Amino acid sequence: MKLPNRGSKPAGVRNRLSKKLLEDMLADWEEHGLAAIRIMRKHDTSGYVRVMVSTLPKELTIEAVHSDLDDEQIDQLIESMKQRLLDKRAAEAKQIETTKQIEMASNGRGIVREH
Repeated sequence: MKLPNRGSKPAGVRNRLSKKLLEDMLADWEEHGLAAIRIMRKHDTSGYVRVMVSTLPKELTIEAVHSDLDDEQIDQLIESMKQRLLDKRAAEAKQIETTKQIEMASNGRGIVREH
């Protein structure tokens, strides 16, 4: 005989709460989303970039219906694409750091140094 768990929530509460939360967040986003993005971009540049990058897909699927590339050429292409992404991330990180240094300098908390 299974005894009821007296500390548990009634069935469906978590799903209803999640649904309501998402609906409320969507309504707020539809009203204030663009303004929030602009404020974040201006006042929290690194947070802005993190949010933008986090919305990008974690995986990239490439489907080729017909390709004249052999396996070695495909491997080289993949490595080239990986390197381009790494270079882009490094450039973005440098830009964020430079922006932070400029913000610190403009607030009188530091000096601008180029690397």
